[in-house]
Amino acid sequence: MPIMRGKNTYSCLASTGAGKTEILFHAINHCLLLNKAVLIVSPRKEVVLELTSRLQKVFPQEKIVSLHGESWQKGEISRLVVATTHQALNLYRYFDLVVIDEVDAFPYPNSPMLHRAVAQARLPNGQMIYLTATPPKNLLQQVRQGSAELIKIPCRHHGYPLVVPQVKIDKRIQKQIEDHIMPKEMRRFIDHLVQTDRQGFLFVPRIEWISPIVAMIDQYMDQRKQVAGVYANDPERNKKIEAFRERKIRLLVTTTILERGVTMPSIDCFVCQADAGVFDESTLVQIAGRAGRSSHDPNGLVIYFSQSRTRAMVEAIKQIEGMNRIARQKGYIKDHGKAKRHRLLHRVITYWMNGK
Repeated sequence: MPIMRGKNTYSCLASTGAGKTEILFHAINHCLLLNKAVLIVSPRKEVVLELTSRLQKVFPQEKIVSLHGESWQKGEISRLVVATTHQALNLYRYFDLVVIDEVDAFPYPNSPMLHRAVAQARLPNGQMIYLTATPPKNLLQQVRQGSAELIKIPCRHHGYPLVVPQVKIDKRIQKQIEDHIMPKEMRRFIDHLVQTDRQGFLFVPRIEWISPIVAMIDQYMDQRKQVAGVYANDPERNKKIEAFRERKIRLLVTTTILERGVTMPSIDCFVCQADAGVFDESTLVQIAGRAGRSSHDPNGLVIYFSQSRTRAMVEAIKQIEGMNRIARQKGYIKDHGKAKRHRLLHRVITYWMNGK
């Protein structure tokens, strides 16, 4: 990440799947070579687990402490720590670099306590990097005021455009679900997954919808047990997600807990009743970002299935199309887009290292 002399706070606004973590590898390596300590925090445990796994593969000789609610490493410390934001309450004035991944994810944005905890984990002269695809307003205000530097990455590592969601309207959604009738668009989505041998997320606005929708889909798929439901307090949550990773499950019906943090190839997304209040602009952008992340499968299908077209849906699609437009204008997803993007990342990383 680029660090400018004289500034301690930097924000990376990147399209979902742009490779924020990969860029961090260079920054982390630079710090470790200087024997400096790095803390990466995220509001979600799933993100912490995935980051820890990816970092351990890149830095196999480094002891990585992973801290979350169920961690067996609580109380331990190292030069490289990955933690949920709540675990930062136990860390004080130790890290030269603090990276906040998914800075807009609940509960961090609206918690002054967590803001203080993360800030106090950093050494007085340490630096802070915010990573997000959907920056909160207060962060953009810091950029406008000049107290933070903004780096924008409008494209993904494979040089293909972001998947633009499709909007499907059906005013009978809620009644059909309550009457245990599977909507036609949902059947089409399931047929698509089976015919193309892909996996999918089906997002619902309420936990109570998970069981009846899972039952309907399982019956529609001839009781093949290719569907499962998962929510925040599901005791088998980790087991189901792991089975999904291993392709033992084709479709996960879930709440917004999986809007981010799970990166897999060949994923399509269906948002049921996308006009529900829980699906705000940020959430809808993140959900769309689950699709098309792999260089081997850069395309995907994202459906906003709704009773009406909301402002959040319109703004989410506008944001995604805007990122694609910027990337095309700069030549990152046109002709030699992939090579140009690699040159961009090289300049970003070189700038960071020279700035130090």
